[in-house]
Amino acid sequence: MNISKLYLCPACEKPLMSRMSPRCNRCGVMVPPELLYSQEERARIRAEEKACVERLRLENEAKRKAAEKSVQDSVLPMFFSHNPPTSET
Repeated sequence: MNISKLYLCPACEKPLMSRMSPRCNRCGVMVPPELLYSQEERARIRAEEKACVERLRLENEAKRKAAEKSVQDSVLPMFFSHNPPTSET
């Protein structure tokens, strides 16, 4: 994807906010097909987005599990390792 190239709406001459939308997000005019991503490009972009979301989900899950383990390994033993107080009579 070439991000240096600016795609402009032919009607309002503003940069297109999305090359996936068939209409200009600013003026609502139909964007010519040659300015839009092809079906193959849209499918590739959606697949990349889906893979990215899944990777982030897995990373967040791993971080959450690591944090839970850290709490269990450091805090909980303090509460359960002490001997209960005994009453001396």
